[in-house]
Amino acid sequence: MLAKPYEKIYSLDNNNYYFLEVNNILYLAIESVLPYTQKGKSKELQQGLKILPIYSPILYLLTQLARLEPIDTKEVEGLGKEDIYDTLDISEVRKTIQGKIEEVHDESMFEFGSSIKSNIVKKLIEENGFELLMKMNYDTFRSSYWVAKTDQYGKLTLHDITTGGRQTDKVMTMSTFFLDVKLAGIILIAYNDMMIKRMKRQQKMLKKQLKKQNKNKKMEENKQ
Repeated sequence: MLAKPYEKIYSLDNNNYYFLEVNNILYLAIESVLPYTQKGKSKELQQGLKILPIYSPILYLLTQLARLEPIDTKEVEGLGKEDIYDTLDISEVRKTIQGKIEEVHDESMFEFGSSIKSNIVKKLIEENGFELLMKMNYDTFRSSYWVAKTDQYGKLTLHDITTGGRQTDKVMTMSTFFLDVKLAGIILIAYNDMMIKRMKRQQKMLKKQLKKQNKNKKMEENKQ
């Protein structure tokens, strides 16, 4: 298990899920582990670690995923009965996010209608059923494409594809995240709890500041 500043929120199927905040940006850390027993004690060996930044479009996507309701059940070999869901229309999610961001920002780090220069991204969209969620430009040469899709079992596949180049975007790195309806709900509950705790801390700090200011004011008045 990861230590602070990682804050564990959930464990499922040999994966531990944490929140990590760096420079006022919140991340979802996904740690893959191999459980084992040593001298009668249960332990874990880290197999991998992925970091998903919880940007506002990602948060909105998770919100829409968590809101999906089962429309049917299906018997799946080896798994038993599985809930069946409508798939998310990622293009509609993208349009909604774009509208919400443009309401409050003239400029944004996110792009939603830009042309796709990466052949890998084009293939994922044209042949594998993915949709562009957003694009982020880091500098003149590097960009990041976020593409996503859900399946009938309420499972989300999200790719973060970092590319580089001027004329044609060549893939530099690619990170893949797998989430589902249940997990999205758990993440959102933990996120809301964290926001409430943060708000309470800020209110407590504000009260202390006001108390100190009032004390200083009285001291100045007494001097007069």
